[in-house]
Amino acid sequence: MTGIASSGFATLSRHSGTVLDNIVGVRVALANGTIVDADAERNADLFWGRVANYTITFNETYTPTQQDNVDALLGTQKWALSKENDDRLSIRYFFKTKSYMYGFFYGSNDEATAVLGSLMKNLPSGMVLKKNDFDFWASEEITTPGISSKGMSPRMYFYITSMTVRNDVPLDNSTAWALHCEFTKTISSDTSAWKYDNNLLLVRYDLRSKAYNIPFADSSITTMRGNFYKFVDAYKAAGGTPDALITYRDERWTIGETAKFLYGGGNFERLQKIKTEYDPNEMFNTDPQAIPALST
Repeated sequence: MTGIASSGFATLSRHSGTVLDNIVGVRVALANGTIVDADAERNADLFWGRVANYTITFNETYTPTQQDNVDALLGTQKWALSKENDDRLSIRYFFKTKSYMYGFFYGSNDEATAVLGSLMKNLPSGMVLKKNDFDFWASEEITTPGISSKGMSPRMYFYITSMTVRNDVPLDNSTAWALHCEFTKTISSDTSAWKYDNNLLLVRYDLRSKAYNIPFADSSITTMRGNFYKFVDAYKAAGGTPDALITYRDERWTIGETAKFLYGGGNFERLQKIKTEYDPNEMFNTDPQAIPALST
C-alpha cells in the first residue's frame, strides 16, 4: 500500500495528485485482529495516517560548463514558478557532464508546441528540443519499463535518497551549484501524514546498475550520500526546510531524521499518538524507520 499509494512522484502526480490524494476510504486490519473502515468521517485518524503520451528530450549542442547545467536547472525552475507552467508536462533533469532533460507532455501537438515553446525561452540557448509522438502504452513503457511488456525493469537500485525543494525557497545559483557538486500543488501539510505539500522539485540520487553481477562497495554509497547531504545542508543554510517522499526514503536515516524529512509540522507526533492507540505493542513494526509507539 505504501509503495503504491503513498508519495511516489510520477509523470502526472503534480497534475492529478498521487494515488493517495484520490483515496476516499480504506478498510484495514488492526493489531487486535478487528477489521474497520476508515474515511474522513469514520476513524478519521486511521484514515489520515493511512496507509503519459507525448515524449520530449532536450539535448545541448555544445560542451557546456557546469554553469550551463545550473542555468538549465534554474531556467526550468523559473518556468515552473511562472504562469506559463503546465502540470501536464513532466520533466526529469539528469546530472551529467552534459546535462539533459527528458519528459512527457499529455496533450495535443498544438498544445505541446505552445507549452514547450514557453519552457525553451527559459533555457540556455544551446539546448535543443527534440520531440517524439507515442501512444499511451508506448510512453508508459519508457517511464516504467516492463509495465506493458510484463517484463523485469532493467533498473536495479543499490541505494536511493531524496529531498524536495519547496516553492517558498526555490534553488538559487549557489544551492544549484551545491546540487551539482564540484563535478504538489495545493495540498496542506496536514492533509495526510506524509508531508509533501508546496513542493517545487524532487531531487533524487540513485546508485543503480543494469546488471545483477555488478557490485558496489559500501564506500561508494558513503561517498555519494556525503555529496548529497552537502547539498541538503546548503539548502538548509539558504533558509529551506527539506522534506522527502516516503517511496524514496534514505534507508540510513535515524528515526529522528525520518520524522523531520517525512512527517514534519507535528505529523510525526500525531502519528505516534495514533500508533499508541491502535498498535501499542508495535506488532506491525518491521522496519527500523517504522513509527514507534509512545513509551508508557
